[in-house]
Amino acid sequence: MFAGEYYVKFQAIGFRLDQLGHAAYLACDDNARSHPVKKLNIAEAKAQFSKLVNDAARGKTTIIARGGRPVARIVPLDDKPSKIKFGTYKGKLVIPDDFDAPDPDVIDMFENAGPLIPERKR
Repeated sequence: MFAGEYYVKFQAIGFRLDQLGHAAYLACDDNARSHPVKKLNIAEAKAQFSKLVNDAARGKTTIIARGGRPVARIVPLDDKPSKIKFGTYKGKLVIPDDFDAPDPDVIDMFENAGPLIPERKR
């Protein structure tokens, strides 16, 4: 029921038809079968946007499709910032003492490269 790469990632477990006959698939992520993923077309998602945002706040995922092909996903916000672990590169990164010293090759390219705009041949 899903096109292309989404067939591998999601498995359809049912669907319903809206008033216009558009199918809204209930899908389930293969990695988390206990959390169904709802698939809606754009018009349905637009009409139910507030509900979809509330669902996302409760941890549910919704896939929005255009012409039956998934194009967007509304997912819960992961607002927990990742913690910074200081000192992970200690002893692994070596900065030479002269890392900011002028490079003679680069200076030579700038000074002896000729004019920036070459003269036109007549």
